[in-house]
Amino acid sequence: MEYPEHLHIAFGRTLRAYRKNAGLTQAALAKQAGTSISYIGYLEAGKRMPTLATFLTLATVMDTDPQELLGATIRLQNALQGQDKESA
Repeated sequence: MEYPEHLHIAFGRTLRAYRKNAGLTQAALAKQAGTSISYIGYLEAGKRMPTLATFLTLATVMDTDPQELLGATIRLQNALQGQDKESA
């Protein structure tokens, strides 16, 4: 499936920021979310996108409203696209 430009990167950066804000390591987040450390690493590196179920689980583990996590991701994606337009 294709996603809008920069969405993977924006989600990864947002996930990392929210994880750190929650005081969780990648290992702790992975364990509590029932996934692997490498998968969390792939998400944070912008190499993968989670399923909806995983997205909701991650938000719950980080004690974050899923709408807030999604909104922060979209705002960052828009900012990254704006930077591309300015540099073009």
